[in-house]
Amino acid sequence: MMRTESTIRISPAQVPSSDPDDLVIDLQHAEGGVAALLVSGEIDMRTAPELRDRVTEAAGTAAGLVINLENVEFLASAGLSILVELARNAPVTGMKWGVVATGRAVLRPLEAVGLLPLVPVYATAEAALAAVQK
Repeated sequence: MMRTESTIRISPAQVPSSDPDDLVIDLQHAEGGVAALLVSGEIDMRTAPELRDRVTEAAGTAAGLVINLENVEFLASAGLSILVELARNAPVTGMKWGVVATGRAVLRPLEAVGLLPLVPVYATAEAALAAVQK
C-alpha cells in the first residue's frame, strides 16, 4: 500500500499550468520505508534541479527509493546525471533503489550513454518495489 505525501509541479513561471512540458513529482511511501517518486513531464536543465532536490531528500530519509519515470516524455543529460549520482552513492550508503522505465524517451538516453548496466531498471512499479524491499 502506498500513500501520497506531496506533489510538486514545476512550470516556467513556477505556477501550476496545463503545459505538457511541466514536470510533476509525486512522493509516495510504500511498506518497508521505501519512498516512491512518480515523475511525469520533461526532465531537462530547467526541471532537473527540483528533481535532484526531491531525490536527495527522499534518499536521505528512506530505506529504499523507486523513481517511476514511465510518464517522462523527455530525459536530458541533466536528468541522467541524477541517476549517475544515485548509482555512485547507493553502494556507499547501502540504499536499494530502482527506476521504472518502459518508454523510449527514458530507455534510449540510458542506453545511448551506457547507463543501463549501472541503473537498476524495472518494467513495472511492482517489480521495482519488490526488488527494493528485499
